[in-house]
Amino acid sequence: MQEFDNQLESVTAPQICDQKSKNAQNDYDMTEFKVLKCIIENDYDPLLKQFGIDKKKATFEVERFLGKKLNR
Repeated sequence: MQEFDNQLESVTAPQICDQKSKNAQNDYDMTEFKVLKCIIENDYDPLLKQFGIDKKKATFEVERFLGKKLNR
């Protein structure tokens, strides 16, 4: 935890996530840091792309299920 705190003093949290993702020992850890970066940046498009989800189709299906348009 101390190492993480020290890193935050010199680089941004998204940069740390990129570094951790690139140096991950397994796919689970790599994905975990990619997800964390998306949460920090409040940008989920990279996750949709990584998992092969078409954003327009997903939005359409969610709106169809909810019966109303999403606020974008």
